[in-house]
Amino acid sequence: MKKRILSLTLALAACLSLTIAAQAAAPFTDVPPDHWAYADIQKCCDQGIVNGYTNGAFGPRNTVTGAHFATMLARMFYPDQLAANSGLSSQGWYMPALQTAYNANLLTGTSRLAGGRSDNWKSSANLALNRYDMAQMLHNILAARNVTASAGEQNAVRDYIVDWNSIPAQYRTAVQNCYALGVLTGMSN
Repeated sequence: MKKRILSLTLALAACLSLTIAAQAAAPFTDVPPDHWAYADIQKCCDQGIVNGYTNGAFGPRNTVTGAHFATMLARMFYPDQLAANSGLSSQGWYMPALQTAYNANLLTGTSRLAGGRSDNWKSSANLALNRYDMAQMLHNILAARNVTASAGEQNAVRDYIVDWNSIPAQYRTAVQNCYALGVLTGMSN
C-alpha cells in the first residue's frame, strides 16, 4: 500500500508544473512524445487525474493554482469523496475538490487555502500555488497514510538543501518528508 501511494504521489509530483482546465483527449498538441514529462502526463490523463484545454493543449508551462492542485489530489486520492461533493460545482468548478481537500485535512498548514471557508476559496482558488503549499498538501496526504521518511533521512535533507534556512519554518517538516521520500526534488544547484 505504501509503495502504491508513494508511486502515485511521485507521478503526481512530476505533474506539479502542469495545469488542468477543461476536458480534452490525449495526446496533447503541446506535449510531444519527447517532452520530459510526457509519460507522466499521459499516465495522469489516462487515470483521470489531469486533463487539458478544449483546444487540445495541456499547458505544461502554465501556473498551477490551488484549485488545480486540490483537484488533482482529490481525483487521485479521494475520488469517492470528490464525487460525493459534486453538487457543490454550482458554486464554482473547484468547489467539490476544495471541499474534499478540506474534509481530508489536505489544506491544513497551507497559506491560502487552509481557512476552510468557501468565500476564502473563491478569492484564493485561482491564485498560483507555491511549492511550499504543494509540499504541505502532499505531506498531509502522506502523513494521513503513515508514510514518512525516517528521522535520519529527514535530517539528511537539511544538510543537502543549500537554501534550507530560507524555507519558512511552518513548511520545513513537509519539505523534509517529501524531499526525503523523493516526492519533491530541488533545483539542480
